[in-house]
Amino acid sequence: MRTYVRRPFVEPTIGSDTDYAWAAGFFDGEGHIAHQPRGGIQLIVVQVVREPLEFLCTLFGGTIYDYPKHSRWVLQRREYVQQALVLMSPYARIKGL
Repeated sequence: MRTYVRRPFVEPTIGSDTDYAWAAGFFDGEGHIAHQPRGGIQLIVVQVVREPLEFLCTLFGGTIYDYPKHSRWVLQRREYVQQALVLMSPYARIKGL
């Protein structure tokens, strides 16, 4: 039995430098990159409050999955993942391993 509701995929829109800077900081604090078995990658953010995920979805595209206690934004189309990472990279910090 499915325990989530999948919202339709949303195509990305053009944002401002401020939008991308906010997204980079938000993703740095709340998101992660997942490696897929077949070589793909996903950008994922999980939140209790849905509104920031809606903004990420509008900015970069992707899909939001609504679970009973949280929502999850997933971006997995390779070209959109690459585009999102390039747009956020000027505002990102490299962390030590």
